[in-house]
Order: sequence, then structure tokens, then C-alpha cells
Amino acid sequence: MQDVLYNDYASWVIEKSELFNKLTHHNSILLERYKYAKEVVKHLYQKKLDLKTLTEDEEAIFSFGFYYLFEEFEQISTILNKTYNGDIKRFNANIDAINLYLSAVEFEQEIYNSFPDFEKAKPIIDLEFEILTLIENEEKVSKEMYEKFDEISTKIFTDLKLDFYPINEIFFDIADEMGLL
Repeated sequence: MQDVLYNDYASWVIEKSELFNKLTHHNSILLERYKYAKEVVKHLYQKKLDLKTLTEDEEAIFSFGFYYLFEEFEQISTILNKTYNGDIKRFNANIDAINLYLSAVEFEQEIYNSFPDFEKAKPIIDLEFEILTLIENEEKVSKEMYEKFDEISTKIFTDLKLDFYPINEIFFDIADEMGLL
């Protein structure tokens, strides 16, 4: 893998450092959501700096993890800046809705990766928009919305005969294998 990706990662960490610091200062649960992906990617980046090389599997993990974090934090930054005008306190006050939205997006991507058919993902996309409306109106997520999310996601994954392995769990397992836990 070309070193460009590692340079992009280093630049991205610097670019997002203020956001990471704000989330840390406010004990945002988003940090838990991405904890293992960040640790694994950071570990592999440091290993690349130290040893100048990674195995093919390590490069694939680094690439996947970095792109995952990049995309996720772009969405987080967009919500923070567009909806909350950069106000991390207001953002964090509605973190449950934001977290649910990010989970819905992850489900949609998993469905679309397995079945590139908009119709199969439509129920979860509709729910995403519902949750996004709550976020934009700075409304809290109700218990019923969580139940609706569970019902829709369970039905879709059952109907499509898909197993869902959340990315944060994948990186937990990778971190465990690497001895980072």
C-alpha cells in the first residue's frame, strides 16, 4: 500500500483533533462506539512508522478502519456543524438520537453491500430520515423509536437472511487478537 494513505491518516488525525478533544472533554459515548477502530488503526499506523511495513492483512485492516472512521466522523462533523452550529454541548445532549442514526446508516450500508437494491434498504432509509428529522429538531429519541428500529432491522435481516456483525464489534475482536485490550 502506498504511504499516501498513512499520510492521509496523519493529516486526518490532526484535522479532527479539535473534535476528538471536544468529544473527550464532554465524555461523549461516541468515543466508545469508535474506541476499538481508533485503537487498531492507531496501532497499525505506529507499527508502519516503526517497522516501515505491514502484512497484507494489516494493511487491509488499516485501510478499512481508516476509511470507516473517516466516513463516520464526516457524518458526525456535518451533524455537529449543520444542526448544532458546532455547539458540542447541544450535540452531546442529543447523542442517543445521533448514535441511533449512525447505527441505521451502518445497517443500510450492510444491506446495500449485500443487495445493491434500493428497495431492500428502503425501510431502514426511511427510518434514517425520521431519526435525522428528530436530530435536526433537537428532539429526543423515544422508546418507541428504538423499538421501531429493532423491528425494522430484525425484519430486514431475517427476510434477506443476513447476519449482521457491527463494525465496532469487528474491531473489538481485532483489537483482542492484536493484544490491545
